[in-house]
Amino acid sequence: MLIVQSEQQSIALFGVGLIGSAIAEALQRRTGAPATGLRLRWASQDDFADDLQSVMQALEWRTAAGARPAVVWSAGAGGFGAAESETRAELQRFEQLVGALERLAAVRDVKPDFHLVSSGGGLFEGRRAVTTATQPASARPYSALKLAQEAAITSRRHFRRIRIYRPSSVYGRIRPGHRLGLVSTLIRNGIARQVTHLVGRTHTLRDFVHADDIGGFVAREVLSATAPDQRPPCMLAAGKPSSVQEVQRAIESVLGYRTFISFDLRSNNDADTTFAPNSLPTRWQPRPLLEGVRGVVEDYKSFQPDSWRRRQSDLDG
Repeated sequence: MLIVQSEQQSIALFGVGLIGSAIAEALQRRTGAPATGLRLRWASQDDFADDLQSVMQALEWRTAAGARPAVVWSAGAGGFGAAESETRAELQRFEQLVGALERLAAVRDVKPDFHLVSSGGGLFEGRRAVTTATQPASARPYSALKLAQEAAITSRRHFRRIRIYRPSSVYGRIRPGHRLGLVSTLIRNGIARQVTHLVGRTHTLRDFVHADDIGGFVAREVLSATAPDQRPPCMLAAGKPSSVQEVQRAIESVLGYRTFISFDLRSNNDADTTFAPNSLPTRWQPRPLLEGVRGVVEDYKSFQPDSWRRRQSDLDG
């Protein structure tokens, strides 16, 4: 986890993966403040409890200094395919954290803001033209986890503001330890000239959104000094779905050559998941898919230039 400390705010960011790292970078750009890393181990209940105590001590010191506190949760050990035992343990960790924050808030007589990154793609899997009125469903342990996290935080009283974000299918910079979705997997394998094996179909529709767009939006909300209020969960989607084939074509247009996909036609992961444009917040401006793909490709090449040059030399030779 990270703590971003500015003169006005002390921000605790739990989870620095694909989305969390984008939020952290956006916060640092906007505040010019440094980030301090703290250990928070997930493997066992005892390790998590020990590390959480240290984290609370660090937060207490910063809160005592007078900075307005905020918490951002974008953590998660398991993805769509997580088993119920994994999501149960993850929910326990989340509830531990929320309880510790409430105790800290009571002792320091201060109410922090809480920003929860949930999952629109998980909560509305297989639903078309999702709007703010569409009721989420728990089709998998993963989606049940997200609903439980949302319920756990909205029922608490020791927070000044609570914001919940529901991003659709997320892609972004390819880094070790970051979860790879469809777009990033196709880009990585396309650059490596490898076949991508997918559980799905070529015409399946998804709503793809870049992690940096999410990071910028959430950072603005975190740094906003608006008064406490109640708002419904916020959808962060493109509002324009793309098929797997459209994604493949966009990647090929950037790379300049064909890529190859092998589909498992026995898939139970081929239902469309799309979001209506009128479900999105007014200040939300996601980048077009082609622009996002181009940025991920260029970043991935620059991130590992030596291996990229060797690969290109081998292919061209």
